[in-house]
Amino acid sequence: MDVNNQVHSKILLLASIASIIVALTLIILKTWAGLKTGSVSVLASLMDSLTDLLASIINLIGISIGLKPADENHNFGHAKAEGISSFIQATFILGSAVFLIFSAADRLAHPQPIEQTQIAIFVMIITILMTGALSLFQHYVMKKTNSLSLEADALHYASDFLLNGSVILALILIQFGYTSVDSIFAMIIGLWMIYLASKIMRDSFAVLMDETLPGKEVMKIQEIILATPGVKGFHNLMTRSDGKTHYVNVHIEIDEHQTFKASHDIATNVVDNLKELSNNTIEVFIHTDPCQSNYFNGIENNQTQPNISSIK
Repeated sequence: MDVNNQVHSKILLLASIASIIVALTLIILKTWAGLKTGSVSVLASLMDSLTDLLASIINLIGISIGLKPADENHNFGHAKAEGISSFIQATFILGSAVFLIFSAADRLAHPQPIEQTQIAIFVMIITILMTGALSLFQHYVMKKTNSLSLEADALHYASDFLLNGSVILALILIQFGYTSVDSIFAMIIGLWMIYLASKIMRDSFAVLMDETLPGKEVMKIQEIILATPGVKGFHNLMTRSDGKTHYVNVHIEIDEHQTFKASHDIATNVVDNLKELSNNTIEVFIHTDPCQSNYFNGIENNQTQPNISSIK
């Protein structure tokens, strides 16, 4: 493992540990605030933090496995472990959201008095400050590492701004006699968590099912291949991602009169050009196919485009 990868691994693990510490601290604070106030919106925030803790632990396990290098049984490495961990995170979020919505509906049907809201507001402010600092750190690490499971974790913590802000608003309105708003806000938070879980699941499935790269990125790859001197066309382009690295398989078409070395150099140039596209996060596998010279002459005479057949 080179120096950059070692640094990325360390900050990735540090970000995961930091999220666990923050989640534990917030669980303690919110439990205390929930017991003091009896607010269901505070309960919603507590459920969210419990989900954060479970998700962060799974996240740490997934990242630890994902950082393992390729071996005899895993030739492409272990990066997809992060896709599995982010999917499990999403199931926790979804389950918590459903529980929260039912709890809020029950509280709406059977109202209970809410007391000492100032305590809860104070705890929510601390929560916003802590999650804000953690979110900034996670986004910094995410840009450095392209970690899928950290992206799921960061997305969840980033959503806490909305969640905790809505709890503060609900607690303020309660002081003016709008007690039902506590349950209504909790239900809205639950619906937001369901949306969040669905997005994380979607991203996880894309990796686990080897979904092709986004259309714009595939088009850019096509343009780079064709712009490389010596490439007359390509076919059988296939792409996928494991969450960290993008993989490109392609057959490029080269004049049949080119020497073996010249063909190799052209293929190497394609690889180098594609790696510049995404800061060396692309692994490129190229097969060179010879094409007859009169094929290219026909293209020039008819002013048609190079062969781009069988694109996948």
